Order: sequence, then structure tokens, then C-alpha cells
Amino acid sequence: MSSEVSAEGKVFVIAGKNINDINFINAWNGCREEAEKYGDTCMHIGEPDHPHFRIQDSVISRVLEKPIQGIAVSVTNSEYLAQNSLREAYDKNIPVVTFDSDLDLEHQYLRKGYIGPDNLEFGRALAREAQRYQPEGGNICLMSGAVFDPNLNKRILGVRRELSGNENLDRDQKLDGQNGWKEPVRCPWYNWDNYETSLQQMWEAIYRAEIDVFVSVGAWPVTNPELYMDVISPARQLFLESKEKTIIVGIGTPTEDQMSLLQKQYLHAYVIIDFTEMGRLVYHRLKSLSEGGDIPEWTRTSNRVLRWDDY
Repeated sequence: MSSEVSAEGKVFVIAGKNINDINFINAWNGCREEAEKYGDTCMHIGEPDHPHFRIQDSVISRVLEKPIQGIAVSVTNSEYLAQNSLREAYDKNIPVVTFDSDLDLEHQYLRKGYIGPDNLEFGRALAREAQRYQPEGGNICLMSGAVFDPNLNKRILGVRRELSGNENLDRDQKLDGQNGWKEPVRCPWYNWDNYETSLQQMWEAIYRAEIDVFVSVGAWPVTNPELYMDVISPARQLFLESKEKTIIVGIGTPTEDQMSLLQKQYLHAYVIIDFTEMGRLVYHRLKSLSEGGDIPEWTRTSNRVLRWDDY
């Protein structure tokens, strides 16, 4: 865990999927900065390993032994956490909110509210960018982190429903020609939150003739912009400049180097989530709960789109 519990003020906790993901660092910074204004503390807990629900569960269980007034969790695996650490928090009457990634519907009684984006809508926004660049449809390859991540699965579902035009499309039903869109057999790719793996998978997808659009529902491929450029440079001249192939990436607030990828036309669009603002809202919701107040079932955060056409 990254910090000790303070003896002064109230203590709240941010539990992302791991501790060194820049998105969760940004969320913690937003929470920490806001807490300091009111004499409180916001801790950031986790391990530096690739995200895993058992590790997250263990970290949450340990912090529940400390005198904390509330915890915010980005859910890795709803069922597992609900059966273990979040059930423990519930039994101890420690207020829980989720952020970024919510619990599945049947487990939501364990938390007081969700702070974050509409992940279905986030997926739809990614899909609308695909439609913008490839209006006739085509073969699309999706990338995600892990098969059990609730928020990422909702983003994939949002992409598929938007492109298919079918609001009743089942969670695991791939695109198979609806409105001209189809997912090849080997897609989606799951990189298990490893950016090097994501680049290897992306290389295979982009340089295969049948892929027209590559959509990553998270920022794994652009984690290291320099390596990304090494992988994509040949494709940039062969496919991207002509818009024969399209790359769209979901991301938190882009770094300067990640923005340069857009400006230099190494990808076509980012759909962006503001994790710092999410962290500020997390603090205020936990603070309200600690004072006996009520909070909304869902505190929505907005998305925005940046395209290479903007530069």
C-alpha cells in the first residue's frame, strides 16, 4: 500500500485495479488534492503487478483492518470481490463506492453509488468514430484487457450495439455482418493489461489484410508512445494516411507524448475519460457518506473525443 493512515481528519481510500496505472494515479491525485482542502486524507492502495482480482481483493481486505471512513473501488471481478472483500466491508458498515468500473447489477447492493462514465456509451463513442472513418463498415478488431473486467465488457458491448444497430445484442455476440461490420475469428484480442502484449497483438491485427478498423477500449497500445511509433510507422504510410485502415483508442487524459501520436497521425482518434475529475467526485461522495448523507446512485462523468482531423 502506498501511504499510511493519517491521525488527523477523515481517511478515504482509492483502490484501483493496480497502483501504477496512470489512470488510477490521476484519480488518486484528484481525490488527494480535494481531501487536503478539507483536512482529510485520500490513500491510494494496490500492488504494482498486472491487475488481478485476487490481488485487488487481498489489498482491499488488508486496508479494511485500518480505521478508514470509506473506500472507492474500480472493480476487476464483480463476483469474486462481492463474495470476499466487499462483503467484508458491507458487514463492517464501511461505506463503499465504485468508480470507473462498477459491480454487476446483482452485487450493487454492496456499494452506495457509482462514480464514472457510462461504459456502454463510451463504447458507442468508440463505435461512432469507427463509423466516421469507415462509413460503409468493414472488418473490425476489438482489444480489451481481461475477459472478466465489467467496465471493459460494457465498452465492447457498446461498440457492438452501436455498429449493429441492435439494442438487444447479447453480451458475447460478435458482429457478423450487421450494417457491414464483422469481427474476424481471432478478435477480440485480450492483452491482460500488458502493453507489450497489446503491441504484439496490434501488429498482427493491423498488418493482416482483412482488418479495416482496430479499436482498443483502453490505452494499452499507447502506454509507451515510442514503442507504439516503432510498431505503427510502416502502417502509417501504407494504410493510415489514406484512411484505408483506422485506429481508435480509449484513454484517460493523454500525456504530451500520447497527444503527439494523434498530432503526427499515428492513430485517428482518442475517446477520453477524465480520471482526475473522477477522483475529486469520489472524495466528495465518500465524504458525504461519512457524514451520514445520501449520494446519487450514479454520478456520471463525461467523455470527449479528439481526432487527428483537429490538428
